[in-house]
Amino acid sequence: MYYSLENKNMKIIFTNLGASIVKWEVKNKNNNFQNIILSNTKESFYLDCPSYNGNTIGPISNRVSNGKYKYDNKYYLLDKNENNIQTLHSGKDGFSKKVFDLKFINKDKLCFSLENTDLVLDIIYSIDNYTMKIDYIVDAKKVVPISLTNHCYFNLGDSANINSHYLKIYTNKYLDLDDNNCTNGNINTLNTFNNYSKINTNKYDYGFAFDSRDLKPLASLKYNSIQLDIESTMDNIQVYTGDYLSDSLSKFRNREAIALEPQRYPNAVNIKSFPQIFVEGQHKDVIIYKIKIEDWYERSKNNWYYWW
Repeated sequence: MYYSLENKNMKIIFTNLGASIVKWEVKNKNNNFQNIILSNTKESFYLDCPSYNGNTIGPISNRVSNGKYKYDNKYYLLDKNENNIQTLHSGKDGFSKKVFDLKFINKDKLCFSLENTDLVLDIIYSIDNYTMKIDYIVDAKKVVPISLTNHCYFNLGDSANINSHYLKIYTNKYLDLDDNNCTNGNINTLNTFNNYSKINTNKYDYGFAFDSRDLKPLASLKYNSIQLDIESTMDNIQVYTGDYLSDSLSKFRNREAIALEPQRYPNAVNIKSFPQIFVEGQHKDVIIYKIKIEDWYERSKNNWYYWW
C-alpha cells in the first residue's frame, strides 16, 4: 500500500513493503516540486529490490563477514546473499523483505510496525517544513544485534550522475575493508570530504566513523540550489556512489545517485574493537534529513554568500 505525507514544501510517498520511501519531492527555487531520490513506479519493486532503493535495512545493515557471528559462545548463521560469501543487509530475512503494518498516519507523521520472535520495531516518519525525521524504536525481547538505516539513493538535480554533486563528511575516519568489501577492524583517515568537495568520478563504498552516538551532523550533499544535511545518533555513515546500480537489475544507471546510509559500525558483530550493536529491551535511534533551498548563484553575485 502507498501512503503519503505532505506539506507546502515536501511530498513524500511511502510503502509498507520494506517500510520504504518511494518518492521524495521538494519545492525548488522555481516553486516546482522535483524528486530527489531514485524511484520505481511499481510498488512490488520495493519488497524485493536488488539495490535496496528506499528500503528500511536491518536488523544488521551492511555486510557481515562469512555470513555468521558469535555471541555468548553461540554461532548465528545468516543468509550468504552476496557471492555466497557474506551477508549483505541481512539477506533474505532482512527487514527490506518484510511487509510492515501501518500503525498510524496523520497529516505529518506515520508509523510502520513489525513484530517477530526477537523484537517489535516501530518506524516513525515525520515531516516539518523541509525536514524529515525517522525514529527507529526497538523493543528487543532478547539480546539481538541492531543496526538500522534507510537506503535512499539521492540525486538532487537533473544531472545524469552524481559526479557534479558536492559532498561534505563531518569526520575524516573511515573503516578499512578486506578483499570482500567487509570492514576488517582497521580505521584510516581520509580528508577529501572535510570540506565540500566535488564527487567527480571517484568510487566510494566506505563507512565513515564517528566517536559519538549523540545526535550530530554526519554529512551534507549539495547540487546547484539544493542542499541535503543528514544528522543521526548513528556512529557511522556508509557512502556508496552507486557504481554497480546497472548490475542490480534495478534498471538504473551506474552513478545515477548516491546512497548515504547512517548506521552502526558495519560488521561490528565480528569485530570486538568496534562499538557493539547488541541490544535488549528498549532502544531508539534517529535520522534527520534537512533540505535547504538557496539561489547560490544570485547570492554569490551580491556577495552575500559563497559556496566554497
